[in-house]
Amino acid sequence: MTVAGCNNQNNNPSNTTSNELQNVNINVGCLNGPSGFSMAKMLTDNAHYNLSLAASPDIITTSLISGELDIAALPVNLAATLYNQTENKFKIIAVTGLGNIYLMSSKNVDDIKQLEGKTIVVAGKGATPEYAIMNILEKSGVNAELEFKPPAEVAAAAIAGQADFILIPEPFVTQIMNQSEDMKVVFDVNELWENYNDGKELLMTCVVARLDFIDANKVAVDKFLDNLKSSIEFCGQNHTETAELAVELGMMENAQIAKKAILNSAVTFISGNEMKEKAVNFLSLLYETEPKSIGDEVPDDGFYYNR
Repeated sequence: MTVAGCNNQNNNPSNTTSNELQNVNINVGCLNGPSGFSMAKMLTDNAHYNLSLAASPDIITTSLISGELDIAALPVNLAATLYNQTENKFKIIAVTGLGNIYLMSSKNVDDIKQLEGKTIVVAGKGATPEYAIMNILEKSGVNAELEFKPPAEVAAAAIAGQADFILIPEPFVTQIMNQSEDMKVVFDVNELWENYNDGKELLMTCVVARLDFIDANKVAVDKFLDNLKSSIEFCGQNHTETAELAVELGMMENAQIAKKAILNSAVTFISGNEMKEKAVNFLSLLYETEPKSIGDEVPDDGFYYNR
């Protein structure tokens, strides 16, 4: 948007400058941990972005529904569930994180078939790790028992030597490897997912916005996307600085762990038609694995924002 002769229009309250449209206050939510890496730089540089951190996705979705948050980072499957359960009141505006889930073990394992009959302790129930491993085990023909615990408890059990096989995302992978000599990554679940799903990518994190906020502030949303893309480019080129910003913002407690986690978190920026194509592929696979994982329906075209 180009506005000419702004100085001559200041006395007319109906005229709004480009900067005013772009720089509206936006209440932004994200989870503690890697989901905020993509936003760390932009949240630091833009005072009109007001960050709220949450310990669980449920807190984020509740705040979005109530209108306390305008834009937030969420797991992709939860964003689809939110859309399906709220009469299409939200849109996905970007994918910001690909798979960062790893299967760790204290045993020597190099073939998925070696998991037959084993118990895998999974970080979190009803989240992407559960549905990803369900998909992989089914398609590989492996029967394994899944046990579910909160991520912090899974990490603690692994460090204490109380779990032989665990499925867990970053930054817990880095934390475990820093504190345990026995636990190691035996499978990159993201690679397994692609191998068993015709190369389709495992999507972890996206950014969603309230539909009413988009309708009222499209210029600001598009500027947010521009800033998000730049912030992610900064993250990819400046791991140390991004880790320090994540600690300053309260997303992470330890900059060294944050830096290592960034390297394994597959932070990315995907929007528009490419985002839609990848998300449709991913959500369709989740639906085949467990319909309730995405709210019992693959979202229609209204779910996807395209500027």
